[in-house]
Amino acid sequence: DVYTSGPDGLNYLEVEKFIKNGIEIVYHNFKHPEYPQTGGTFTSHLSVLDLIANCGGRSLEFINACPK
Repeated sequence: DVYTSGPDGLNYLEVEKFIKNGIEIVYHNFKHPEYPQTGGTFTSHLSVLDLIANCGGRSLEFINACPK
């Protein structure tokens, strides 16, 4: 009943087909929280394993800080 898409879906989804079939499209705009990483510049959207490797026991603090 609901299809979740990233914001770029606006560029390629055939919205009329979804509407015709009674499917709602919800676009998300995830804001990635920054956390300390080794190597200088922060790289977003990596695996949770990167978060755990860099922050260990503090990882949950960053997960809980994500907007709901």
